[in-house]
Amino acid sequence: MNPPPRTISQRLQQQAHALKDAVALYQQGAEALSFEGLWLRVRSMALVLRQKGLMPQERVVVLLPPGLHFLLVNYALLTLGAVPVLIDPGMGLRGFLRCVQQAQPSYLIGSPKALVLSLFFKKAFSSLKGRWSVGACLKPLAVEPEWIEPSTPESGAILFTSGSTGPAKGVWFTQRQILAQAEAIASTYAMQPGEVDLPLLAAFALYSPLIGMATVFPKLGKPSDLDPQKILDLLDNYRVSSSFGSPVLWQKIADYCKAKNKEIKYLRRILIAGAPLPPALVRALRVVAPYASVHSPYGATEALPVTTVEGAMIIAETASQTEQGRGTCVGYPVKGMAVRIGAPDSDAASPFQVGDIWVSGPCVSTHYITADPSQGKAIHRVLWHRMGDLGYRDACGRLWFCGRAAEAVHAHGTVFYTDCCESVFNALPGVQRSALIAYRCGATCVPAIVIEGSPSWLAKKQLLARLRAQAALFAHTRLISTFFFMRRFPVDARHNAKIHRLAMAKRFEGR
Repeated sequence: MNPPPRTISQRLQQQAHALKDAVALYQQGAEALSFEGLWLRVRSMALVLRQKGLMPQERVVVLLPPGLHFLLVNYALLTLGAVPVLIDPGMGLRGFLRCVQQAQPSYLIGSPKALVLSLFFKKAFSSLKGRWSVGACLKPLAVEPEWIEPSTPESGAILFTSGSTGPAKGVWFTQRQILAQAEAIASTYAMQPGEVDLPLLAAFALYSPLIGMATVFPKLGKPSDLDPQKILDLLDNYRVSSSFGSPVLWQKIADYCKAKNKEIKYLRRILIAGAPLPPALVRALRVVAPYASVHSPYGATEALPVTTVEGAMIIAETASQTEQGRGTCVGYPVKGMAVRIGAPDSDAASPFQVGDIWVSGPCVSTHYITADPSQGKAIHRVLWHRMGDLGYRDACGRLWFCGRAAEAVHAHGTVFYTDCCESVFNALPGVQRSALIAYRCGATCVPAIVIEGSPSWLAKKQLLARLRAQAALFAHTRLISTFFFMRRFPVDARHNAKIHRLAMAKRFEGR
């Protein structure tokens, strides 16, 4: 029996031997690529990069759209033991450049547009020793590529957080952790080699070949620009069995299917993460994708997956509690992961006692990177990771999410939790989304609810009456009497689902 792979290259080689001609990647308008072909091209690119002078542990910022080249470049870098740096360009130019400066990359591999960008913003890219277009890295070799000595399990990649509650942070991912995540995802959701996956977030495409699934890359821009019909075409044409996306993306797809009376035939599994999963979305997907089970993994850039909950459980057991403001149930810990409330050195928190969520296990990153290249080591090395979220365990041991710690509102001598308060108002007809903020006017701070949308004067007056009546029904919202309306919420670029509540609070301050 072969020993389990310890590096990405070992896993890709193992899949090439086991799956050979099975499809690893479907390319629109081109011939499908097999697992054997994928491994050959990864080795070829790795050798080209080595010939260009790339050394192990050197950081390479990768600025490519989702697709074959994105996959090849990242796998080739990991095979060499170099460090891919992945930054979401949708976070805004200022935040993006801040991340580049923090990562201190030695090289850039990207599209022509990305190469030009690096020349315009020389300060952020001042650490670069070289810039390579993806075409230069695809230069074919005259001979069969030789075997490259596998990189170590502790080498890895750098991914940046979304920065929804503060500056984005660079998270160090070891190859050991990436393989553990792929294994956890595959075993938790019973994914099998030969299935077809359509990831609606580029970084998640890195896991599919490691699991043995064929990958279909959609053309993705901003989440708000998603064309549901194009996604439906891909789901049907390639008989996609599994797909991952944010609640906002799947809400758009579900609404479109309902409006056009369409049904998703082949999909068997939908994973939704990036923000709490609304029970209403689960109900909608059960209608338009009747053969698919809906799952919501809970985690963060630093730790994923931590827990998981199935849509059937949400509808049957937890949806009514969520709508009454008890938080969002994110399920039981996945195999190998541990969750504690309050403090990592004590598991004495009573059921239903809200506190900081701490997690530990093979899927947890060990540290963040530092902006100072002379101190390129852990600045926060932990065995237990504080998620920055608040929650509690129920009597069954399930984890419930109450909101981000930074966004909780402290007023009237108590604490108001975003997810608990917002769920109460989201249950009202006419409320698409709400957001709890700390409203400050002078020395006064009170909890306030912002409603997304711009209704007419009469509709707004009627809705305000219903909002105040709804607030009075529950003890934890009874003290909320301030309401605002906002045409469109500011959200994160990665998922279009995490609401920037702290930014909204500054906007309404003093009104």
